[in-house]
Formats: sequence, structure tokens, C-alpha cells
Amino acid sequence: TIMTEDLPPYGYLDKNNKVIGIATERVNKMLTCAKIDADFFVVPWSRAFQYVKSHKNSIIYSMVRNKTREKDFFWLGKVAVTNDHIYKLKSRTDIKFSNIDEMKHYTIGVMEDDFIVTLLKKHGFAAKKNLFYYLDSKIKVKLLLNKN
Repeated sequence: TIMTEDLPPYGYLDKNNKVIGIATERVNKMLTCAKIDADFFVVPWSRAFQYVKSHKNSIIYSMVRNKTREKDFFWLGKVAVTNDHIYKLKSRTDIKFSNIDEMKHYTIGVMEDDFIVTLLKKHGFAAKKNLFYYLDSKIKVKLLLNKN
């Protein structure tokens, strides 16, 4: 079983419900070289993350590699190098911070089991205080646009 979240351009469903994307292509090439057939699924991040932690012979992609996760997974290769960002509406000129401690005055939307949650919790962030959990990345955009 191979899982990813809905994360264009890395992995997502096309109009025919086929999993496509640049990371999907790389994983497919690895499987083809190894002569392995597998089914691909797009599911919410936390579900994929928990599934592969508890099921042998399963794969998750695209996932941030960090010290916390290093020992829990067998890493096959790099898909991409990315930077993460905190977003706000352009109209919210009142939201300003220059360090992570100043961010504690705001609610930060995060996906459960995302690597950023571990970092924020180390800095004193907590659910129902200043962390809001959502299931997938499409929801975070809708929530951001609906809260002026």
C-alpha cells in the first residue's frame, strides 16, 4: 500500500481519480525498477502517517525527513527540497511577529502529525490554545479565506 496526501504538485488525484504528481512519478519509477506492483491512495496526512507506522510493506510520500522521524522509517530517496511558511491574509495588517514566541498570540492551523506540530509544541504551542488542527491542506485555505 502506497499513500500520500493531496499535495499538488507532488501527489494528487487527477480528474479520473488516478494518483499523479512529480513525487508519484518518482515513486512509480522506483517500483518499476524493482518490479513491484502497488496501489496508490490519496488520504488525509494523519491517516497515511499513522497507517504506515503500524503496517509493514507500506510506503508514504512526500514526507519531511527530520531527526524525530529518522529512526521510524526507511528512507528511499529525496523527492524535493522545500521551505515551509506561515501564511496570513494580506488584509490582516494587524498580524505581525518577528520570532516564534510572538506567534503564540495567534492561532496557527496545522495538520495532525505534520512535522511542524512537533516544533511548535517544543516552543509551548498547544491544541485548543494556539494550535488548530485540520485534516487536509484544502481545508486550511478555506478556513483562512473565511476568517477575516
